[in-house]
Amino acid sequence: MKRHITIIMAWCIVCELMLLGVHSSNLYAQQQQGLFEALYIFKFCGFVTFPTERQSGDFVIGVLNAPAIATQLEKAVVGKHVGSQSITVRNVSDTGDLNGCHIVFVPDNMSKKLPKVQEIARAKAMLIVTKGAGMAKEGGHINIFTNGDKKFEINRTAAESIGLKLSADLLKLAVIL
Repeated sequence: MKRHITIIMAWCIVCELMLLGVHSSNLYAQQQQGLFEALYIFKFCGFVTFPTERQSGDFVIGVLNAPAIATQLEKAVVGKHVGSQSITVRNVSDTGDLNGCHIVFVPDNMSKKLPKVQEIARAKAMLIVTKGAGMAKEGGHINIFTNGDKKFEINRTAAESIGLKLSADLLKLAVIL
C-alpha cells in the first residue's frame, strides 16, 4: 500500500516538474496546454474500479469541449490499458456524445453542463472529473485544483452512489468532501 502511495506521489511530483518546465517558455506553454489535467485524468484510470458490466470493450475517456486537454490525453494514453481495456479519448462538444464513456472531464467553462453530465453518469456508472471551483460539491466526483499539498478533491459519496469504487490509495491523497 505504501508503494502505491509513493507511486502516486511520484506522479504528482512529475506533473509539478513538467508544469515548471511548461512555464519557462510562452510558446512551449501553449503547446503543452492541458498537460497537467491530462496526466491526472490518465492516472485516475488505475485507481477507480467500475462495475463488472463496464469492464469490457474499450475504456473511453470523454473530454467535454476541451480540445487541448483531449490532445494531451491522447498522447498520454497511446498503447495504454485499464486492465484488459484499451484506452481511447474523445473530445466531445455536447453531453449527448458521452455515451460509452467511462470517464468524462468537465472543465470550468462547461460547468453549466454538469447537471446533464451527472444524469448520464448515474445511468452509465461514469466517473466525472472536473476542474473548477466548487464543482466537486456540485456533483463532480474528482475535482482537480492546484493549491497546497493536495491537488484534487473527491466527492466520495457521489462516486460510490453510482457504483464506482475508489482506491484507498487515491483517497489518502485527496481532500475528501
